[in-house]
Amino acid sequence: MLKEYVHDESAFDPPGQDDYEYFEYELDVDGRVYEVRWYCGDDGASIERSEAIVRDEDAERIARFLVEREGVGRVTRLSRETGAYTRVVEPGPGVPEASGD
Repeated sequence: MLKEYVHDESAFDPPGQDDYEYFEYELDVDGRVYEVRWYCGDDGASIERSEAIVRDEDAERIARFLVEREGVGRVTRLSRETGAYTRVVEPGPGVPEASGD
């Protein structure tokens, strides 16, 4: 697992306005790489994947890891119906093996 703090400052707004602060994770689950973004001050994190396919069992394992180890309150993933990160993931058994440092 890789974890990085990111602070993106707005290029167009006055300083301190529309800044984005979040933790970005990279998780390897059995050779499949997922990205997670958790905005500071937000209760929930979102699972993303460049290939756009997030396996249900992987999403459950990642959600369990984020809830139990990182303190995330809610985990979402892309809803194909709405095109937004509104599909809530229920944590399932097990946690993904961490890889990379």
